[in-house]
Amino acid sequence: MMLYGLEFLIRQSLIWLAFLMFYQLFLNKNDNWPLKRSYLITTYLLGWMIPWLPNLASSPTAHQVFLTVPDLNWSSPLVDTKLELTGPVTSSGSIWSIWNVLIVVYLAGVLWQIGQLLRNYWRIIRWKRTGSQSRYQNYLVVKHPGIDVPFASLTTIFLPVSCSPREEDIICLHESIHLGLHHARERIPLLIGQALLWFHPLQWLFLHRLAELQEYEADHGVLKQYALREYGQLLIRASMLIGHHPGTGFFSSPLKKRIETMKRKKVNGHWRKGHTIVILFLTIGLIVSCSDLVRNSEVTDPIVLSAHQADRAPVLKENTPSEGDVDPWSRTLKMIYETIKYPKEARSAGAAGLFKASFIVDESGVMKSLEVGPAEEITDGEGAVKIVVVGYTDNSSQSSDSSPIIDLGEVSEIFEEEIKRTLRTLPEWEAAQHQGKAVSVRIHLYFKYLLEN
Repeated sequence: MMLYGLEFLIRQSLIWLAFLMFYQLFLNKNDNWPLKRSYLITTYLLGWMIPWLPNLASSPTAHQVFLTVPDLNWSSPLVDTKLELTGPVTSSGSIWSIWNVLIVVYLAGVLWQIGQLLRNYWRIIRWKRTGSQSRYQNYLVVKHPGIDVPFASLTTIFLPVSCSPREEDIICLHESIHLGLHHARERIPLLIGQALLWFHPLQWLFLHRLAELQEYEADHGVLKQYALREYGQLLIRASMLIGHHPGTGFFSSPLKKRIETMKRKKVNGHWRKGHTIVILFLTIGLIVSCSDLVRNSEVTDPIVLSAHQADRAPVLKENTPSEGDVDPWSRTLKMIYETIKYPKEARSAGAAGLFKASFIVDESGVMKSLEVGPAEEITDGEGAVKIVVVGYTDNSSQSSDSSPIIDLGEVSEIFEEEIKRTLRTLPEWEAAQHQGKAVSVRIHLYFKYLLEN
C-alpha cells in the first residue's frame, strides 16, 4: 500500500510540474484572469485524476513471469529443521520503522490542517454572530475587533473596525468582486488537497498561484471605479495591519507584485490555437505514460513455469551460491533462523500454530507482495519450505507437533508481525534466472511455532 501511495505521488508530481511549466512559459504574462484561473483549477484536478488511470487500464493478465517453485534445487521438496531457543526470548512487539514514523508524521500533519480549517470556520461563524452588521449591495458586511485584515467568505464581507468610510467602500467593492466571481468556492478543492498533501510544495504553489490570480482580478475590477493612486495607497496602509485571514482577502498575493500588475498595460489576453495544440499533446502524453498504455499493449497471457525449468532459484545476494554448492538455500534458512524469535506474548498465552508466508522476488530482486496468515496444513505441491521455531514454557502450557492452531485473536497477529519483521530484515535478493533472463518468482514459506516444556 505504501508503494502504491509513493507511485501515485510521483506520478502526480510529474503531472503538476509539466502543467505548471506550460503555465510559466505560455500563460504567465497573460492578463486573461478567468482563463488562467480555469487552467490552474483544471490542471490541478487532472493531477489527481490521471494517476488513477493505471488502475483502470491495467489488465489482470500482466506480462510478468511467475514460477510455481515446486523445487529450488533443494535436496528434498520439504525442508524441516528445528530451532531450539534455549535462552531468554524477547518480544517482537510493534516494530517501528521509518515507514511507521513517516505515516505518523503524515497523519499528524493531516489532522493539523483539518484542525486549522475547522478553527477558521469556527472563527468566521463567531465573528458573524457577534460582530456589527450592515449591507453592501446584496452582501452582508460584518465588523469585529478580532478581524485584522479584510476578507470575504460564506457570502459575507468581514472588515476590521478601524476602516474609514472611504476605505470601507473600496474594500467592500474589492471583496464583493471576490464573492461575485465565487473565488472562495474555487479554492475548496485546493484546500482539501492541502489537508491531504500538506507536505507537497507543488500543492502549495497551486494554491498560491490561484490566490494571486483572484487578487489580480479583483484589483482590476476596483480600478474601473477608483484611481490607481488612491487604491495603491490604501493597499500600502492596509499592509501594516497584516494578520490572520481565513478566507479570500487583501493579502493573498504580495503587495509589490500586485501594484506592478495594476500599473502595466494589458498583455496578451487571448488563448492561441498553438496553445491548444501544445496542451492537448501534453495531456495525451501524460495520460498515456501514466496509464501504462504502451506497456499494457504488449500484455500476453501469463507464463507459469515449474521450478525445474528455471536455471537458478532466487537467493540472497550475500548468499550467492558458489560453484558446486548444491543447496544455496541452506544459508538463507540459517539467516532466517538467526533472526526469527518466538514472541513472548505468544509463549505466555501458550499459543502455537502454523503460518504461511507468501511473497514475490521480482526480476529486480525486490521482495514484494508479502502476505502472512494462519495455515491449516502444508501444501506439498507448492514445494514450500517448512521452518520450525521452538519455544519453551512452563508446565501449564502444553503443545505438540500435531496441536491445532490456537485461536487467540491478537496473538495470531503477533506471530504474523514477527514473520514479516524477519523476512523484511533479510538482505537484498538475487533474482531467479531463466534462459539467461531475470524472472519473478513466488516463494512460499511455512513457519511452525511449537511450545515445549
